[in-house]
Amino acid sequence: MNILAFDTSTENLGIALKTGNNVYTIALNESLKHSEKLLPFAETLLQAAGIKAENINLVVCSKGPGSFTGLRIGMATAKGIAFALSIPLVSVPTLDFLAFSLSIFDGAVIPVIDAKRKRYYSAIYEKGIKKTDYLDAEYKELIELANKYQKTLLTGPYAEKLYNEILSNKDMAKDNLFLDPCAKESKVTVCLEVGADMHSKGVKDNDLTGPIYIRKSDAEEKASII
Repeated sequence: MNILAFDTSTENLGIALKTGNNVYTIALNESLKHSEKLLPFAETLLQAAGIKAENINLVVCSKGPGSFTGLRIGMATAKGIAFALSIPLVSVPTLDFLAFSLSIFDGAVIPVIDAKRKRYYSAIYEKGIKKTDYLDAEYKELIELANKYQKTLLTGPYAEKLYNEILSNKDMAKDNLFLDPCAKESKVTVCLEVGADMHSKGVKDNDLTGPIYIRKSDAEEKASII
Protein backbone atom coordinates (compact mmCIF):
# COMPACT_ATOMS: atom_id res chain seq x y z
CA MET A 1 0.00 0.00 0.00
CA ASN A 2 1.23 3.50 -0.86
CA ILE A 3 0.36 6.05 1.83
CA LEU A 4 0.79 9.83 1.69
CA ALA A 5 0.70 11.67 5.02
CA PHE A 6 1.21 15.22 6.13
CA ASP A 7 1.12 17.25 9.32
CA THR A 8 0.17 20.93 9.00
CA SER A 9 -1.05 21.49 12.54
CA THR A 10 1.88 23.69 13.65
CA GLU A 11 4.52 25.89 12.06
CA ASN A 12 6.38 22.68 11.22
CA LEU A 13 5.35 21.12 7.93
CA GLY A 14 5.92 17.38 7.72
CA ILE A 15 5.22 15.19 4.67
CA ALA A 16 5.78 11.45 4.42
CA LEU A 17 5.26 8.83 1.73
CA LYS A 18 5.34 5.11 2.45
CA THR A 19 5.71 2.64 -0.41
CA GLY A 20 6.13 -0.93 0.77
CA ASN A 21 9.02 -0.94 3.25
CA ASN A 22 10.35 2.45 2.12
CA VAL A 23 9.46 5.76 3.78
CA TYR A 24 10.34 9.14 2.27
CA THR A 25 10.00 12.31 4.34
CA ILE A 26 10.39 16.07 4.14
CA ALA A 27 10.21 18.33 7.20
CA LEU A 28 10.31 22.11 7.12
CA ASN A 29 9.86 24.93 9.63
CA GLU A 30 9.05 28.11 7.74
CA SER A 31 6.30 29.81 9.72
CA LEU A 32 3.16 28.41 8.14
CA LYS A 33 4.06 28.43 4.45
CA HIS A 34 2.07 25.23 4.12
CA SER A 35 -0.13 26.41 1.27
CA GLU A 36 2.97 27.11 -0.84
CA LYS A 37 5.01 24.05 0.04
CA LEU A 38 2.63 21.14 0.68
CA LEU A 39 1.78 19.97 -2.83
CA PRO A 40 5.20 20.70 -4.40
CA PHE A 41 6.92 18.71 -1.63
CA ALA A 42 4.42 15.87 -1.99
CA GLU A 43 5.30 15.75 -5.70
CA THR A 44 9.00 15.67 -4.78
CA LEU A 45 8.42 12.59 -2.63
CA LEU A 46 6.43 10.88 -5.37
CA GLN A 47 9.28 11.47 -7.80
CA ALA A 48 11.81 10.15 -5.27
CA ALA A 49 9.73 7.00 -4.82
CA GLY A 50 9.24 6.60 -8.55
CA ILE A 51 5.45 6.50 -8.41
CA LYS A 52 2.62 8.70 -9.65
CA ALA A 53 -0.18 10.33 -7.67
CA GLU A 54 -2.70 7.81 -8.98
CA ASN A 55 -0.68 5.07 -7.25
CA ILE A 56 -1.53 6.44 -3.78
CA ASN A 57 -3.94 4.19 -1.86
CA LEU A 58 -4.49 6.17 1.35
CA VAL A 59 -4.16 9.76 2.56
CA VAL A 60 -3.44 10.53 6.20
CA CYS A 61 -3.34 13.99 7.76
CA SER A 62 -3.14 15.65 11.17
CA LYS A 63 -6.49 16.61 12.63
CA GLY A 64 -5.49 19.10 15.29
CA PRO A 65 -5.64 20.86 17.59
CA GLY A 66 -3.15 23.40 16.34
CA SER A 67 -2.93 26.31 13.95
CA PHE A 68 -6.38 27.14 12.55
CA THR A 69 -4.92 28.12 9.18
CA GLY A 70 -2.58 25.14 9.00
CA LEU A 71 -5.32 22.66 9.85
CA ARG A 72 -7.70 24.07 7.27
CA ILE A 73 -5.02 23.90 4.58
CA GLY A 74 -4.12 20.34 5.51
CA MET A 75 -7.65 19.03 5.75
CA ALA A 76 -8.79 20.72 2.55
CA THR A 77 -5.78 19.35 0.66
CA ALA A 78 -6.27 15.85 2.06
CA LYS A 79 -9.95 15.82 1.16
CA GLY A 80 -9.16 17.11 -2.32
CA ILE A 81 -6.60 14.35 -2.94
CA ALA A 82 -8.88 11.65 -1.53
CA PHE A 83 -11.80 12.83 -3.66
CA ALA A 84 -9.77 13.17 -6.85
CA LEU A 85 -8.25 9.70 -6.51
CA SER A 86 -11.32 8.03 -4.96
CA ILE A 87 -9.26 6.77 -2.02
CA PRO A 88 -9.91 6.84 1.75
CA LEU A 89 -8.74 9.59 4.09
CA VAL A 90 -7.86 9.12 7.74
CA SER A 91 -7.22 12.16 9.95
CA VAL A 92 -5.30 11.63 13.20
CA PRO A 93 -5.53 13.86 16.31
CA THR A 94 -2.20 15.67 16.54
CA LEU A 95 -1.72 15.24 20.28
CA ASP A 96 -2.38 11.50 19.96
CA PHE A 97 0.41 10.82 17.48
CA LEU A 98 2.83 13.17 19.25
CA ALA A 99 2.44 11.02 22.37
CA PHE A 100 2.15 7.67 20.62
CA SER A 101 5.83 6.97 20.06
CA LEU A 102 6.55 7.64 23.76
CA SER A 103 4.08 5.11 25.12
CA ILE A 104 6.93 3.16 26.73
CA PHE A 105 7.71 6.05 29.13
CA ASP A 106 6.98 5.17 32.76
CA GLY A 107 4.93 8.21 33.72
CA ALA A 108 2.85 10.97 32.19
CA VAL A 109 3.52 12.06 28.61
CA ILE A 110 2.37 15.60 27.82
CA PRO A 111 2.48 16.73 24.17
CA VAL A 112 2.18 20.50 23.89
CA ILE A 113 1.26 22.80 21.03
CA ASP A 114 1.35 26.58 21.33
CA ALA A 115 -2.22 27.90 21.56
CA LYS A 116 -1.09 31.54 21.84
CA ARG A 117 -2.33 33.85 24.62
CA LYS A 118 0.16 32.09 26.96
CA ARG A 119 -1.82 28.86 26.65
CA TYR A 120 -1.17 25.38 25.30
CA TYR A 121 -3.17 22.71 23.52
CA SER A 122 -2.38 19.53 25.36
CA ALA A 123 -3.55 16.30 27.02
CA ILE A 124 -2.14 13.83 29.52
CA TYR A 125 -1.21 10.33 28.31
CA GLU A 126 -0.07 7.30 30.27
CA LYS A 127 1.17 4.16 28.49
CA GLY A 128 -0.38 5.47 25.28
CA ILE A 129 -3.80 6.01 26.84
CA LYS A 130 -5.29 9.51 26.93
CA LYS A 131 -6.20 10.36 30.53
CA THR A 132 -7.78 13.78 29.96
CA ASP A 133 -9.83 15.58 27.37
CA TYR A 134 -7.97 17.69 24.82
CA LEU A 135 -7.05 20.82 26.75
CA ASP A 136 -6.65 24.52 26.09
CA ALA A 137 -4.76 25.35 29.27
CA GLU A 138 -2.26 27.63 30.96
CA TYR A 139 0.97 25.95 31.99
CA LYS A 140 0.00 26.02 35.67
CA GLU A 141 -3.09 23.96 34.88
CA LEU A 142 -0.93 21.40 33.10
CA ILE A 143 1.48 21.26 36.04
CA GLU A 144 -1.35 20.63 38.47
CA LEU A 145 -2.34 17.62 36.38
CA ALA A 146 1.24 16.47 35.81
CA ASN A 147 2.06 16.62 39.54
CA LYS A 148 -0.25 13.64 40.04
CA TYR A 149 2.45 11.52 38.39
CA GLN A 150 5.91 10.69 39.67
CA LYS A 151 7.48 11.39 36.29
CA THR A 152 6.48 13.67 33.43
CA LEU A 153 7.82 13.82 29.88
CA LEU A 154 7.12 16.83 27.67
CA THR A 155 7.07 16.48 23.89
CA GLY A 156 5.86 18.37 20.83
CA PRO A 157 7.26 21.38 18.96
CA TYR A 158 6.69 23.72 21.91
CA ALA A 159 7.76 21.36 24.69
CA GLU A 160 11.07 23.12 25.26
CA LYS A 161 9.30 26.46 25.73
CA LEU A 162 7.02 24.97 28.38
CA TYR A 163 9.91 23.05 29.97
CA ASN A 164 11.94 26.24 30.45
CA GLU A 165 8.91 28.12 31.73
CA ILE A 166 8.23 25.45 34.34
CA LEU A 167 11.82 25.31 35.55
CA SER A 168 12.14 29.09 35.74
CA ASN A 169 9.07 29.24 37.97
CA LYS A 170 10.06 26.19 40.04
CA ASP A 171 6.58 24.71 39.70
CA MET A 172 7.90 21.19 39.55
CA ALA A 173 10.86 19.23 40.89
CA LYS A 174 13.56 19.23 38.20
CA ASP A 175 14.34 15.53 38.65
CA ASN A 176 10.71 14.60 37.93
CA LEU A 177 10.44 16.55 34.68
CA PHE A 178 11.92 15.36 31.40
CA LEU A 179 12.12 16.82 27.90
CA ASP A 180 11.86 14.61 24.82
CA PRO A 181 15.21 15.13 23.04
CA CYS A 182 13.37 14.76 19.72
CA ALA A 183 10.54 17.09 20.73
CA LYS A 184 11.10 19.58 17.92
CA GLU A 185 11.44 16.99 15.19
CA SER A 186 8.53 16.29 12.86
CA LYS A 187 6.57 13.18 13.84
CA VAL A 188 4.76 12.92 10.52
CA THR A 189 5.97 9.33 10.11
CA VAL A 190 4.22 8.47 13.38
CA CYS A 191 1.09 10.19 12.06
CA LEU A 192 1.36 7.99 8.96
CA GLU A 193 1.71 4.77 10.96
CA VAL A 194 -1.15 5.62 13.33
CA GLY A 195 -3.36 6.55 10.38
CA ALA A 196 -2.49 3.31 8.59
CA ASP A 197 -3.36 1.31 11.72
CA MET A 198 -6.67 3.14 12.06
CA HIS A 199 -7.45 2.38 8.42
CA SER A 200 -6.67 -1.31 8.93
CA LYS A 201 -9.31 -1.31 11.68
CA GLY A 202 -11.94 0.18 9.37
CA VAL A 203 -11.64 3.80 10.46
CA LYS A 204 -11.89 6.51 7.81
CA ASP A 205 -13.11 10.08 7.50
CA ASN A 206 -16.45 11.00 6.01
CA ASP A 207 -17.63 14.18 4.31
CA LEU A 208 -18.49 15.79 7.66
CA THR A 209 -15.16 15.08 9.35
CA GLY A 210 -13.28 18.25 10.20
CA PRO A 211 -10.35 19.50 12.28
CA ILE A 212 -10.26 19.50 16.07
CA TYR A 213 -10.15 23.18 17.03
CA ILE A 214 -11.01 23.09 20.78
CA ARG A 215 -11.77 26.80 20.74
CA LYS A 216 -12.98 29.41 18.27
CA SER A 217 -10.52 31.30 16.10
CA ASP A 218 -9.84 34.98 16.81
CA ALA A 219 -11.97 35.95 13.80
CA GLU A 220 -14.89 33.81 15.01
CA GLU A 221 -14.67 35.23 18.52
CA LYS A 222 -14.66 38.81 17.18
CA ALA A 223 -17.66 38.01 14.96
CA SER A 224 -19.63 36.65 17.91
CA ILE A 225 -19.03 39.89 19.85
CA ILE A 226 -20.25 42.14 17.04
